[in-house]
Amino acid sequence: MPLHIHSIPNGLSKGNLLRWILDSNEVRKQQVGSIEFRGRQAVVELPDSAGQRVAKCLDGQALMGRKVQVWFAAEGTNPDRNDHFEQLTRWLEMEGRAELEQAAEWQREAGGRDSSTSLKDLVVREEDTGLGGYVLLTLGRRNPMQALPATQFSVGSPVQITEQGHPPGERRRGVVTRLEKTQIEVALTKPFPDQDASPSLRIDAAEDEVSMQRCRAALSKAAHSRGDRLSELRLVLLGESDPRFDPIPDVSFLASNLNDTQRTAIAFALSAKDVAILHGPPGTGKTTTLVELIRQAVRRGDKVLACAPSNLGVDNLFERLLACGEKAVRIGNPVRVLPHLRDRTLRALAQAHREVRQVKSLRTDAASLFRKADRSSRGSADRDSRRTLFADAKALLNEARATEAGILEEILNEATVICSTNT
Repeated sequence: MPLHIHSIPNGLSKGNLLRWILDSNEVRKQQVGSIEFRGRQAVVELPDSAGQRVAKCLDGQALMGRKVQVWFAAEGTNPDRNDHFEQLTRWLEMEGRAELEQAAEWQREAGGRDSSTSLKDLVVREEDTGLGGYVLLTLGRRNPMQALPATQFSVGSPVQITEQGHPPGERRRGVVTRLEKTQIEVALTKPFPDQDASPSLRIDAAEDEVSMQRCRAALSKAAHSRGDRLSELRLVLLGESDPRFDPIPDVSFLASNLNDTQRTAIAFALSAKDVAILHGPPGTGKTTTLVELIRQAVRRGDKVLACAPSNLGVDNLFERLLACGEKAVRIGNPVRVLPHLRDRTLRALAQAHREVRQVKSLRTDAASLFRKADRSSRGSADRDSRRTLFADAKALLNEARATEAGILEEILNEATVICSTNT
């Protein structure tokens, strides 16, 4: 049966992946079957006897400096459950195809002109390194005073950047992180190849590939988990087993403006071992109730992940928790967060950390070495020199990742509530 490894790093070889799996000491080499790469996911055939142990050992661990999700698709799954997740997956794929068709239609309509979903004849104004190693590319017209036309782009829009007149293979996917009158900033996972001249670039709208990948991974992991907490919750949420409750506790409430219904709901939720649902019409105080529930959970020693489907919904909860003095941190792009809350986002806190300057310096030096190695590979036969440059660059990058991971871990460990949208 297949072992799924999601969000694998770029440049991963099958040999490196095999060694990483064997280092778990949960499986022997002769038990490992075929290894297949499917975009950012790897699929490895393992026997049922070892697959679950390997998944439990490796899930959340670092592979070449990148944390990955691992799950095992075991036999013996409930057929009705399969139907449920297969239907959700079909709907997700339909949504993905519709987004691709829409993006293609926008590009056909744009042709060689600027449009509501395309910007042409752009040049790089500035390049910087952001949190997580993202390349922050600022683009504008060759005339820096020329304004950009109005578009449908906004902060958070997924886009792709290509060099005009260049093969499609050189496209870079990214997300708009800043939009001004004369320039637009896009966060990319990797830079364009170093160029002697300043090329003309274009930006086109793209489907939200990252969110789609996360949804696919979440559905697959939820469907195939076995012998862990996720599988227990799946059984409850799909009605295959009953939720469990402790006796209703006596609660010393922190807020003084709660009515009897709210107090009853909070005590009930605190007694739940698996899941509790609080519902009511608009204006009945659900958010107030949730804030009190979170604060009570923190007081009894829990660490809370508070989610909502929209950024505005998360911000509403986050703002109230901060007003109550809770140590809450908001995960997500700061530009999607209400302005007065941005200094409490994970990214803003990390950017203000005492060690972030060192991370940026390491990443800048690594990028410089990668470019130097790339240039030498075009005209030099000195393979040893190129190999040394690449090795030095990778060492600097690994040091930057380790330092950055330490920064994020420190911030998250100090928080008692983490607020985020669902994806």
